Parts: sequence; structure tokens; C-alpha cells
Amino acid sequence: MLTQLSVRDFALVRTLEVPFASGLTVVTGETGAGKSILLDALALTLGDRAVASNVRAGAARAEISAEFDIATLPATLQWLSERELDDADDPGHLVLRRTISADGRSRSYINGRSVNAHDLADVGAQLVDIHGQHAHQLLLRRGAQLTLLDAYAGAETLAQRVRAAQQRWSELARRLDEGVDTDPDGKEAAWLEFQLSELAAVALTTEQHDALTNEHRALSTRGARLEEVQRASAILSGGDADLRTKLQRTRTALSQFAADDATLNSVLELLDNAAVNIDEGARELQRYQARLQPDPERLAELDEQLAKLHNAARKHRVQPYELVGVLTQLQQRQDELHNATAERPRREAELAAARAEFVTLATQLSAQRIAASARFRDEVVVQLRRLGMPAAKFVVQLLAQESSQGLESIEFQVTTNPELPPGPLARVASGGELSRISLAIQAVAAERTRIPTLVLDEADSGIGGATAEIVGQTLRQLGRKTQVLCVTHVPQVAAQGHHHQEVSKDASGTRIATLSDAQRVAELARMIGGATLTEKTLARAEEMLRLAAEPEPTGADDAIPGLSSVSDASGTTPRATNTRPKKKETSRAD
Repeated sequence: MLTQLSVRDFALVRTLEVPFASGLTVVTGETGAGKSILLDALALTLGDRAVASNVRAGAARAEISAEFDIATLPATLQWLSERELDDADDPGHLVLRRTISADGRSRSYINGRSVNAHDLADVGAQLVDIHGQHAHQLLLRRGAQLTLLDAYAGAETLAQRVRAAQQRWSELARRLDEGVDTDPDGKEAAWLEFQLSELAAVALTTEQHDALTNEHRALSTRGARLEEVQRASAILSGGDADLRTKLQRTRTALSQFAADDATLNSVLELLDNAAVNIDEGARELQRYQARLQPDPERLAELDEQLAKLHNAARKHRVQPYELVGVLTQLQQRQDELHNATAERPRREAELAAARAEFVTLATQLSAQRIAASARFRDEVVVQLRRLGMPAAKFVVQLLAQESSQGLESIEFQVTTNPELPPGPLARVASGGELSRISLAIQAVAAERTRIPTLVLDEADSGIGGATAEIVGQTLRQLGRKTQVLCVTHVPQVAAQGHHHQEVSKDASGTRIATLSDAQRVAELARMIGGATLTEKTLARAEEMLRLAAEPEPTGADDAIPGLSSVSDASGTTPRATNTRPKKKETSRAD
């Protein structure tokens, strides 16, 4: 439930801290005092759209935070835990915070962690339902209506099982589509077979590709090298003009002087060594020349292999040495298709079983919904008659539509005019009527569901007398099941509150005070008779509070045929001046 709302520099408010308790809390005050500011601030913490005009004039930014006790809300606790937004020190405590800068930009926080407004709205929808002529009218959403009916029928666990079964079936169908059904006619398998056979003949590793290109280069240049080798051999030992002959002549010429000059012996030794090296070089060239014989057949074979290699590389848009990787990928895809095809019978059987489980569970859920819808309709009609709408008709329309919620969707239909057929709740009911219709639905649902906090913005608009008293009693009864905050101008409703807060405004801004018993008497007397109080209005206010605190009479839930709105005549009593007790302010503007 909501435990506190803190507001700073929002609209006309400087600083405001409002505590809340369980049960029914009524909020009253003069018209224009700022009661709507309270609801607007709360709505912003629940993800409503923020605008620059939300910021108090002259302030840099507005800041609103709402604190909740969520210890008894396992779904919300799980939601926070899954997103790592829970308070590890106090998991049952939740703080939603919103800041709006003067330029209209806003930031959202959950337990101090920055989130987007969608996350804020997501968790907010689990905590507070605001009814009236403002947003957050959850009952207008078909999904919420179906969830409400399931809770009323006691089928929440079964609904969760249906949702889980549908998700499993959908996931299996998706995986089957991505696996087997990508190649239903075998075309991809045939294409893979062709590509693999083609690549297997040409794909080479990097080392193999390098060896092939080197061999081709060597063969293609063999003729040119042979000519150079032959020319070099001729220079070394090719006849009278070769190096060996010239070197021998030179040694012979020098040796005739060596007998007279011993220093020439070292030169002669070097020339002898040179002659030996020239002879050895000539022999190596002859052996190398023997290996340089042309091999046109091998060269042609290499040309063809390289041509196929480069053609395949262009086809697959890779480098030639990358074809091995392409080959591996195609082999893996071929294995996937083969395995998927082999697994198809098992997967199809698994899918059929999941589908059958979903249908079985959803059919059980449908039966519970159909059985509960008639009871739900009748109980809502009783509440509508009690709330001053004797001609209202309420219909729970179940429509065949398969989804994760089962085999049907739902539509709450209503009419307040006996001459018109029922239509969708969102389109038929006016703002004031919608508040009371929502109240009737919530009053019925609250018997079996747990809505954390229900906020009603003038649900009593346009009613008075006995009907207003019944609205108040209904809200008080609802407050025993869930936390209810009700903004009201009607004293019969205000008297039924377990707690009473008054909104007022002065030169310093908006104030909110939690009223004591004596202060409640004065506030109710004001609502009954105006600013000038009389002993009779004070006595009437005391009586209303006393009667509200008494146990409800037997049969309070019974329909009251022909009940209609009557005006409140309490303002006809003579007036005398009276001083209102001074209020103790629990929160106020700075």
C-alpha cells in the first residue's frame, strides 16, 4: 500500500509530505484548494507524462516520490528482483521517484536506480489504480478486465499455467520454424551438396595455396632461368675465352717470376683456389641446368587449378586462401539441416503435446470464466443499483480470441439508459458514471482480489442523499479489503473515512492536514452547511461520524430497488457563527 507521498516544487506546492494508512482515507477541501495536485503528483510517480508546467514557477525542477509497503505483493517483489531494482536491505519497501526540470525533461527512479518512464508505469500499474476523470483507468483495458475476472473466479493459478503453456508452445513452434522448416522442399540441401563438391576440389589451406603459387611461379619462369644458367656456364668454362682458361693463363705468366720473388707464391695459391671454385661452380650449374628442363604439362595443370581456385574465390567473394573457411561453414550448415530433419518427428510430437496441454488448460480456464462471469455480472448490477444507477445493465462479454491469456478475450459492457443496448465500458459511460461503475466493479472484485491501492477522484460526483451515503458505506467496506483514497465533496462519503485529510491553500501554498476527531466534525459541518457553522450542522456531523463507526446493518449488500439520487437538504438549517478548531498540520507548504 501507499505509505507516503512527498512533493517539492510541483505546481503550487513548495514542500509537502503526506502520510497514508490502510483503510479508507477521504480527502476534502474547498474547491480550488489543490486536491487535484495530490492526485496529479501521485500519477507522475506512476509513469504519467511530465510537462514543464508541472514545475513550480521560479523553481529549477519538481520532485515527487511515493513510498509503498509491498511485503504482501509477491508479483511486484518478483518483478523488482528480476530487474535488480529491489531494496536488498528492505525488500518490502519500495520508493518511486520522478524529477521534472523546468525545460520539461524528466527522470525516473525505482529504489534510487534510474529507469525509464515505461518501467515506472509498469510497476505503478501493479500498485495503484486511479479512477475518475483522470488517467490510469485500468478497468478500461481488456487484459486487466480478464485478469480481474480470473481473480474473482479463483483461477489465478490456472491462468498462470495457461500463460506458461502458451509460451512454451510458441517457443517450440519458433524453434521448429527456425530449424526444419527453413528447407521444407530440400532445395537448400541440394545447393549445399553442389557447393561442397565444388569447393572440396579447389579449396586449399594457406600453406597449400602458397606452395601451389610458388610452384607455378617457378615453372612459368623456368625458360628464362635456363637461358641465364647456360650463359653463366659458358662464361665459367665455355672455351678459350672462359674464366677458367683466362685464370690458368694468368697463373702460368706469374709463376715464372715466383722463383725470383717468393711474395708471388701467396697470389698463385689464391689463383689455384679460385680455379677450384670456378670448376665447382661450373659443375653445380650443369647439375642445376639439368633440372631446368621445361614441363609444359605440369604448368598447364597448375594454370587450370589456379584458375578454378580464383573463380571460386570470386564467386564466394573471399580471398582464395579463405575458401577453406567457407567450406567449413557450408559443412556445418549441412550438418544442421541433416540433424534438424532427423529431429523433426520428435520436435513435431513435442510441439503437438505442448499445444494439447495449452488447449486443455485453457479449456478448463474458459469453463471457470464462463461460470464466474454470470455471478460477477449479477453482483456488479446489485452494486450499481445500490449506487444510484437502478437502470444500469452490466454485461461480461467473452469473445473467442486465442492469446497467452487463453481462448477468449473479454469486454465489460454497460448501459445506463434502458432504451440503449450495452456497449463497451470505455465508450458508453460518462466520466461521472465511469467512476461509480468502476467503484461497483472494484467493490465486487475486492471480495476475492487484492488491489493494493485504489484512488477515486470524486467518484461521488453528482450524487447526494441516500445514494451518497451508500457510496460512502461501499467505500468504507472496500477499505477493509484494500487501501482506498477518495477525493470527495460529499459529507456522507467523507464521514465514512477511516482517516480524513483536508487540503487548503493560503498565500504560502497548498497545505494538507490529517484531522483529529474534533477537526473532522468541523470539516463535515462545513461541507454540510458552509463556512458559517451552526449547532445543528455540528450535531449532524457528529451523528454522521458516529453512525459511520457503527457496524453495518444486516443486508447492507442487498439491492435497493428504485433507488435514485436525492439532493442533500442539510443546508436548510439556520446558521450561527462558530469557531472551527485549529488544525494540527502534518504537512504544509514552506
